[in-house]
Amino acid sequence: MRLVFLLLVLVAVTACVTPKSATPIADDAAARAEAKLQREFALREYFELAQRLSKIAGPIQRANAALCGEKVRALFGFSVGASGSYKTAEWKAAFDAVTGGPHTHPIVTAISGSMPASEALKLGDVLLSFAGKETAGLKSISEIAGKIQAGEDYVLKIRRQGKTRLVTMSPAIACDYPAQLRENSRVNAFADGKAVYVTKGMMRLAAKDQELALVLAHEFAHNIRKHIEAKQTNAMGGAILGAVLTGVTGINMIGLGANAGAGVFSQEFEEEADYVGLYLAERSGFDMADAEYFWRRMAVNHPSSIHLAGSSHPSTAKRFVAIRMAAEEIARKRKEGSPLVPEERKEEEVSPTPEERRNAN
Repeated sequence: MRLVFLLLVLVAVTACVTPKSATPIADDAAARAEAKLQREFALREYFELAQRLSKIAGPIQRANAALCGEKVRALFGFSVGASGSYKTAEWKAAFDAVTGGPHTHPIVTAISGSMPASEALKLGDVLLSFAGKETAGLKSISEIAGKIQAGEDYVLKIRRQGKTRLVTMSPAIACDYPAQLRENSRVNAFADGKAVYVTKGMMRLAAKDQELALVLAHEFAHNIRKHIEAKQTNAMGGAILGAVLTGVTGINMIGLGANAGAGVFSQEFEEEADYVGLYLAERSGFDMADAEYFWRRMAVNHPSSIHLAGSSHPSTAKRFVAIRMAAEEIARKRKEGSPLVPEERKEEEVSPTPEERRNAN
């Protein structure tokens, strides 16, 4: 029986139709050389995007520390990388090639705008020691930095263009929500209550610094306004209701209830993040005039988002109009010399339910 099966497989393989063109066969050595180059191209782009992200995130973190409550910490505003962070020899070699290595110490790969590191460090600096502590073999500064204290001076020994020097930095108080780049081509950005994340796809769409500031500030607003915690609370409430219905009907509705609860006021949270985020960006020194036009570009790239009902997020049309209105409010406050802080809803104001909002649309 086994022999018959093997014969059938052989007949099937030999009967397959094959390509007819005289296709060139890639030489393994040439392909390996090209793969090496591609890894280097990929790392260079990643570092370029990560640096741009840090440049825009830094001012938002520092200028809005007063709005971040207890979620602040003393920060220098720089990141380091090392070949030891990569799992394969090929990627280690790519890192060394891109950074001019090999190096025994970590390399400065990103510097946040408006932070102390922006005045003391340069991309490509080799970090030899931090506050007297040797850094050889380290993969991140957090391994030796410990709890950095605001108001204290820290001495770093670096090597720049072959010369060793000492630099002194005092950390600044800033929002403790790091901005991280995600290796993903989808146009997306999100927050999880601990950090904010932006994909490569979103970085490419938000080509202007103003646009990236709008996106980042929106995600910072989610964290500052504790939207993630609110959604988790709503999901728990929905799960409880689902458990009750499960007991009544005998059908497991806990997951359905949790999902429904998490979606309650989802559009409202997004609207608040747009509104508060515009304030955060303005307070950070970015010129947000006509920033709402980003949502027209988003609509061009994602036409399905144009309809007025929206989904978990408001439609691009409503976001355009609402951000323009918020910009007018901010401009009025600037003219009056009023503090640039978002307006808070009065306690007697009752927010419409999602059903009422849908009916109004």
